[in-house]
Amino acid sequence: MARLFIGQREVQFINDLTKEFIKDVAGQFINYFPVSTIKSSVHKIYNESLQKIFENPIMIPALVGMPEYSSKTTNFGPDIEAKVEVLIQYKDLQDKGIILSEGDFFSYDDILYEVLTFTNAGKNIFGLAEYNVSWKITARSARLNQIDVPNIPNPRLAPDDIERVYEQQRGLPITNDGDPTGDVREMRERLGHDMAPIALGTGQRRVEPNVDDGGDFIEGETQSFNNDPLPPKKGLYDE
Repeated sequence: MARLFIGQREVQFINDLTKEFIKDVAGQFINYFPVSTIKSSVHKIYNESLQKIFENPIMIPALVGMPEYSSKTTNFGPDIEAKVEVLIQYKDLQDKGIILSEGDFFSYDDILYEVLTFTNAGKNIFGLAEYNVSWKITARSARLNQIDVPNIPNPRLAPDDIERVYEQQRGLPITNDGDPTGDVREMRERLGHDMAPIALGTGQRRVEPNVDDGGDFIEGETQSFNNDPLPPKKGLYDE
């Protein structure tokens, strides 16, 4: 499309739409572990690091594809390897100052992955090459003992480890629980009071299972949107 008809407002609009889909609808996250190039000692000849030092993990909203599993036989017996592709909103990385690098690690579900490549996903905004929509990460599974980070999520072996609650961000600075989001929506910042306000506690919807009077999750209950009460259960022959 001609640049004559595409201005900063249109670019901001597309960025906010993609952010809304990834952060407020999809609800997928990866725990990203960037390697510290400053703290890690590198061999002078081979330019490799025997012991990598990692920065604090970063939770990044993303669109994660279905892992592809393959089996192979090694000197230690059969082994299963998983490969996955991840899409991350490009402007969100810029807003948060996050830099992706090959050799970094991230965890998703109960698997730890090593970043093989990160490239432009091949999608820009209305043909403007300088405005990218997303970056694509290709990664393969790694073993937990490859990195020394104390707070890597363990494989989910118990029901209590399952992710139960998801909350939207909606461009607000903090969540209902007071955690910072770092979320920036340019259209809302530019228009300000001309847009409908989003009040804390009402604009950020939550998906969570129902709880009993003591605040404990009710096992076996389906998730409800915004903790709406579930309808009473009926028998097979009830009308």
